[in-house]
Amino acid sequence: SGFALSITSQHRAQTLLRIRSNWLKFFFYFFPEKFKINVMRDILKSKSEEKPLPIDQHIADIQSAIEQFSATILIAPTGAGKSTRLPARLHAEKRIVIVQPRRAAARMVANRIAENAGEKVGGKIGYHIRFEKCFGPRSKIIVLTEGMLLRWLQSNPFLDDISLIILDEFHERSVEMDLCLGLIHEIQNEIRNDLKLLVMSATLDPKPLEKWFGKETPVIVSKGKIYPVEIVHDKQQDDRSLANK
Repeated sequence: SGFALSITSQHRAQTLLRIRSNWLKFFFYFFPEKFKINVMRDILKSKSEEKPLPIDQHIADIQSAIEQFSATILIAPTGAGKSTRLPARLHAEKRIVIVQPRRAAARMVANRIAENAGEKVGGKIGYHIRFEKCFGPRSKIIVLTEGMLLRWLQSNPFLDDISLIILDEFHERSVEMDLCLGLIHEIQNEIRNDLKLLVMSATLDPKPLEKWFGKETPVIVSKGKIYPVEIVHDKQQDDRSLANK
């Protein structure tokens, strides 16, 4: 009977796959290209339905602080949406660059932002890491590592095509990240007062940065997202020690 059930479930799965395949063939063969693009975009948007995140209520304040000050500090716990939700909601005349400390993180953040926006990575949202470049002339948001930003500064020392630089996970201090911060600050003071900087972290002590940037530097703090936790106790008491369990 178990063998018969496994055959039945396997047959059902194969049938569903065949139906789905036939529907896709019919869809892509008969419908106009523009209609197909709109339908697939709606499907992607429905899959990545954006749920409210703690960072949403601070986006207007962050945008205002970026427009008024050269540097802004954001402290938001993990899961608040600072890396994947915030950059796409900010307005900038030129490009927005997000600096991540690791290559895997840069790639994943770019993919998540693109998925939320219903875009394909390499279009409006891209990334640039060592040995891998995935962005184009129309890319408005680019995620890269601190090493790549230093390489960009060699060929474009004034960062003319960038309006906002976001240093994410700044609490993971490194020589490269500190060098990026110093060079950006120097560019702002000497050449480009229109270049904006946003420093983000989950566990950052803002006081040293406030002292370095200036007392007027805005510090925005976002709360994290709390998930319900249920505590369940075992009905049968066990008097054994942990070593004997």
